[in-house]
Amino acid sequence: MTWLTAKHILKKIWIWTKTHWWAGVILVVGFLLTRFAKKRAKYLYEEMYHDKIKQGKEELEVVNNAHKEEVEKIKKAKEEFKVVVETIKDERKEQGNKIKREEKKRIKEIIDMPEDLRLHVLADEFGLEVIEVVDE
Repeated sequence: MTWLTAKHILKKIWIWTKTHWWAGVILVVGFLLTRFAKKRAKYLYEEMYHDKIKQGKEELEVVNNAHKEEVEKIKKAKEEFKVVVETIKDERKEQGNKIKREEKKRIKEIIDMPEDLRLHVLADEFGLEVIEVVDE
């Protein structure tokens, strides 16, 4: 189990707990209010309970979407890393050299940079050429 998966599961558990602990409180308060004020009991039973459930579902959806985005960013970074390493390997192979471990580490650092800087830093450090594609 990776840290990312554990973090996602813990967030889900927290949202579920935060959402459903109210059920017990609402039931106890609702029971007491039915004894003393029946009009308020309907509000507590139906509206507040359903509002809390709805809020929990919305928060869970937000957490799931954030998790998906995080996983997609990681996959994209890994793919970019592979492409860059293969490009540099091919270039070095033509020169008769191999890519070094330090260079791979540096590529990983560059891949973590913001996108607007990433291409230019890669091009400058490894002698690659940046070609901009213009859609017509």
